[in-house]
Amino acid sequence: MVSILPSWRRSIKRELDFQARREAERVAGEESEWVGLTKDRFVTTATIDSVKQFLTQWGESYLVKLTDDDKNQLVWWSSRDPQWNFGGVGDTLTFKATVKKHDEYNGVQQTVINRCVLVD
Repeated sequence: MVSILPSWRRSIKRELDFQARREAERVAGEESEWVGLTKDRFVTTATIDSVKQFLTQWGESYLVKLTDDDKNQLVWWSSRDPQWNFGGVGDTLTFKATVKKHDEYNGVQQTVINRCVLVD
């Protein structure tokens, strides 16, 4: 019985933190628009916002979220850790990519990209 209240408080704090992060992402993504047309190849400069690793039945996958210079959000699913080839969170890169599809997540327009290659 003694641990019920602290556990409840922690769960409430986690929920409030989650809602605050979601709201911050929504506000940051209000200016985001879709980039290019499906299957178009383009060159852009973007900053890595986050990298999350997922273990699937086919191996490791990495979800890389980027924001370009025009505040557009790009999402890239990579089968390799981007830190080895591209860089870590906060790094700004110039790369070539293909538009896979236009998507919307939590009310924010995102462009899903693939076939990313650094440009010298």
